[in-house]
Amino acid sequence: MTLTETERELLRDVLAHVRAQGEFPRTDSVKRKHKPQGGRLEDLGERGFLCVEAGRCQLTLKGLKACETETSKRELDACEGLLPILEMLRKSKGHVSAPEIAERAGRDAISVARTLSFLAELHAISETYFSPATGLAEAIDFSSFGEAVPTTLATVLEEGDEPSESETSRDNEPRITAMEVTGYRSFNGFRAQLGDLTVIIGPNSAGKTNLFDFLRFISFGAGSPLPPEIEAGNVGRQLFFTGGPERISFGFKISLGRRLPIEYHADIHGPLGAPKVTRELVKSTGARSVSNREPFLFLHRLGESTNVANRIERTNSRSEWNFPLNELALRRMLDPTLFTLSKLRDYITSWRFYPGFNVAAGAPIRRPALLEPAPSLAPDGGNLSAVLADLMSDHPDAWEELEARMRVAVPGFRGLTVKTEGSPNTIIGVWREAGLKHNLTLADLSRGTLRMLAWAALCVSPSLPPLLCIDEPELDLHPRALTVLADMLRHASTRSQILVLTHSPHFISHFTVKDLAVIRKEEGRSVFFRPATVDSILGQVERPEGEALARLFVSGELEGVRRLGD
Repeated sequence: MTLTETERELLRDVLAHVRAQGEFPRTDSVKRKHKPQGGRLEDLGERGFLCVEAGRCQLTLKGLKACETETSKRELDACEGLLPILEMLRKSKGHVSAPEIAERAGRDAISVARTLSFLAELHAISETYFSPATGLAEAIDFSSFGEAVPTTLATVLEEGDEPSESETSRDNEPRITAMEVTGYRSFNGFRAQLGDLTVIIGPNSAGKTNLFDFLRFISFGAGSPLPPEIEAGNVGRQLFFTGGPERISFGFKISLGRRLPIEYHADIHGPLGAPKVTRELVKSTGARSVSNREPFLFLHRLGESTNVANRIERTNSRSEWNFPLNELALRRMLDPTLFTLSKLRDYITSWRFYPGFNVAAGAPIRRPALLEPAPSLAPDGGNLSAVLADLMSDHPDAWEELEARMRVAVPGFRGLTVKTEGSPNTIIGVWREAGLKHNLTLADLSRGTLRMLAWAALCVSPSLPPLLCIDEPELDLHPRALTVLADMLRHASTRSQILVLTHSPHFISHFTVKDLAVIRKEEGRSVFFRPATVDSILGQVERPEGEALARLFVSGELEGVRRLGD
C-alpha cells in the first residue's frame, strides 16, 4: 500500500522534529498535530515506516527514505555511508579512531559525529549498533572527536549501561533527583532527595509549603525577569532565612534518563528592590569525553558575563553573553542549537502546581468553559469542562479510564459527557447518576465529587507536565476516593515526577514507606529525610505499610518527633 501525501507529510514532520530537537516527537503531540492521520500511527508502524513505542514516534530507515525530501536524502546518504563501517566494527570487534572513521567515510569529524547521533536515535539501528552489547563503546576511540560528539551519541556510548525498565517506561523524561537550598525562608542547608513519586509529610510550619513555593519561584524565574520583590507576589513576607545574608543559593541534580545527568546552580542576592543574579552554572555530572574526565560546562555566569556552549561544539568558544542582573541566564536559552540549555529551560518552566481546586459555589470550575486545543488543567480547575471535552473527543483510552476510576470512587456514578452551553464553543461537563431522572452538570456536584473528578482528569491526562506539585489532595474526599486517587497518582508517576503534600493518615496508608519523605524543623531550619532510611523508625513495626504506617504517622514516630513509649 503506497503512502498518501498526508502520511508522507507526517513522516517529514517527524524528521524535522528530530533534526531540530535531537529526539523524536511524543506520540500524543503528533496525533494532535496531524488529525485525523495521527490516528493511523499504528498503521504506519505496522507497515514499517515508524516505530511507535515508549510514548514516541521513531522513524525507521524505510520511513526516512519515504520522506522524499532533499533533507531526508542527505540524511539517508550520510547514514548509509556509515552503516558499512559500523557493521565492520561490530563483526570484527576491532578498534578504530574517530579520524579513521571520518577518513573512511570521506567526511569531517563533526559531520560524522552528527550522523552517528542521528543513527543512534533511529529505531532498530540503535539496538543493532549502539547498545553496550555490541562493544562499539570500546571499538571506537571517541576521544579524538572531543566535544564534537553530540549529547545523544555521547551518552549512549559513554554511559555503557542499558537503560533500566523504569527508565524506558518513563520515556527518559527529566527528573529532579536531588536539590539543595540555602537562604530561602526556613531553608538553610536544606537538602532533599526526590523520586518519581514523593509523598511529603510533616508538622505544620515545618516548611513543606516552602518547598513548593521555592520550586514555583525557580520555575517563574526561568521564564521571566525577577521582580523587585524577587519572588513574584511576595509582599510583606519574610523571603530570606532569618539571621542569614540576603542571598538565596540553590542547586539541582537532574537525571536525563540515558543521557548524562546535569546540575543547575545559581546565587541570587538581595536586597528587596534590587535583585541580582551573581552566579549561575549548568554542568554535566559525568565526563566530557573518554579523554577528558572534567564535567562539561554548558553555562557559566559570573555577574552580567555569561559563557554558554553545547556538546556538539569543540570548545566553549561562543561569544560572551551579557544579561541583566535581575534575570537568570537560563531564561534566555531559547536557541534550539543549545540543546541541553533550551531543554532545561523548557523543563523548568513546565513545572505545574496544584494548591487545591476552588470548588466554591459559582467558582469557574462549576461554570461553562471555552473549548481549547489540548488543554492542561488550570491550577484552580477552572477549565475542567474543556479538559473533559478534549479527553472525550481525542483520547478515548484516557476517557475510559476516567469513567472507570470514578465508578469505583463514587457509588451511583453512571457516566460523563459534555454539552454546549450558550454557544458552540462553550461547553460544560454533564454527570449521569443512578436514580436520577435528569442529568447533573458540574455546577450541581458536591465539593468532594468535583475535586475527585478534577484530580482524576489530571491523572489520566495524556500530556502531563514533567513535574507536578500537589498540595493536600485529600481535602473533601471520602476514604474510598482516596484509595482510588493514591493508585492514580502512582500510575501517573510513571509519566511525570509527582510531589504530594498531605496530612492524611488514611491517604499515606496507600503508599509504601519508600514513597514517603518528612520535612520538619530543627533549630529553626527545615530538614528533609526519608523514613525508609531510619532504622529506629522502621523497627517500630514488623511491616511499615498500610494501617501500621498510618499509626506511626499519627503517633509522631514516622516524622521522628516522638519516640515509642515517650
